[in-house]
Amino acid sequence: MIEIFWMGKMMTFLLMVGCSNQQDILALPLDDEVVEEKREAGILLEGRLFYNDLRSHGRFEYHLDREGRFGTKCSYHSDDCRQNYLSAIMVEAQLLRDGKEVDTAVVEMDGRYSFVLEEAQSISLRFRLRFCNEQVCFSVRDDNGNIYSVLHPSASIDNPLSVVAMRGYLFPDVVFQPRTVNDGQANNHAHAINHYMGLGEVIYDWNILGETSFEQENFGELVVTMPAVIDTVGQTRSFDDVQIPENTSTWIKGQKIGHEYGHVLQLRSWDGEYWFDGPKHPSWSAKTEQRNEIAFKEGWANFIPKTVYPTLGCEGSFDNNDSSSGALVGEERTGHLYPRNVTKFLCDIYDVRNEADPDNEEQGDRLSIADVKVIYSYLEDVLNQATAEQRKVGLGLCDFIFIMLQDLPEQSEEILSTARHNRIHCGLY
Repeated sequence: MIEIFWMGKMMTFLLMVGCSNQQDILALPLDDEVVEEKREAGILLEGRLFYNDLRSHGRFEYHLDREGRFGTKCSYHSDDCRQNYLSAIMVEAQLLRDGKEVDTAVVEMDGRYSFVLEEAQSISLRFRLRFCNEQVCFSVRDDNGNIYSVLHPSASIDNPLSVVAMRGYLFPDVVFQPRTVNDGQANNHAHAINHYMGLGEVIYDWNILGETSFEQENFGELVVTMPAVIDTVGQTRSFDDVQIPENTSTWIKGQKIGHEYGHVLQLRSWDGEYWFDGPKHPSWSAKTEQRNEIAFKEGWANFIPKTVYPTLGCEGSFDNNDSSSGALVGEERTGHLYPRNVTKFLCDIYDVRNEADPDNEEQGDRLSIADVKVIYSYLEDVLNQATAEQRKVGLGLCDFIFIMLQDLPEQSEEILSTARHNRIHCGLY
């Protein structure tokens, strides 16, 4: 029996691992207040859903493990890890009758989902990688457009569970992966839910906690397709279409989906377009000179996962402006043309202040706008205040800096200093 303090309440439940037979489903002996309320309303069905998280980058503490502890990193690549079961938060649980949906629930932070039935019936349980509410809506689908899903082995469509009027049912724990797959074995289902969790973590930080607009009313559901239907290492084709390649040889590291969501944020804040003429998805490198608009587009996208995943953060070695550190590239005054320097500047205005060393003018930054909503508002204003000709030529980091100077005139010295320390000129000094 496990006890967890969550959302101000102590929850108690039985821990059942690896069960798949209907004989293993127990009548609920729980005394949790919420459970009691549900019990009074009808027949309570409850269980827990987990997934195997072997990413190198993620907000693992947003999940709980099977023992109710905050999740931790256990990477396939850096830790040689093969099993790290964490709660499958934000996954949709479906209650099915005769294969058709009759109710849905959302998996919570501790992995729990629950349903209440008013009468006895035969039911099945399915879990899908889709989350939609009034604020955000996103899903991960295969190359045929099907949402990744798994059926509960104790209540599948081929073997539904006949529910009778009693106190309730506690389903065995289930892991979101095919039953024929071993832990740590790369497969599309495992990678799909790892991408899904990474996406959910970024959306949570930027759109839910950060209160930036997902623009759902204008652009609808975001669909991530994996395997990609195009030849790509990863591409955001539009405001609602992200393509991620298949990888069945090793485990994903986790940062790719955060980068692609950076493009989605930019597109949705810019009325669904990049606006500039020319190819939108050229080959690029963070450390080589690019067109102004490409440098900003890719530098912005690289910035997003750095604000969410601690292992990628804006600080540490990436916060070092010393020319010998390798954190900066390009010649003096050309930094706005290098995605690496664009990301570095955005990080410097976002992260904690790292004042310039009096003995080394090229060290550090002097700003700390640790508010994604403010930074997102500057991104929106870049488009809103641009002329038609400026949009056509291509908007970039210099336009972003002009917006900052306009909004924060009292901090102009700090803004210009941070730009200069990142080899960005923009004709400003």
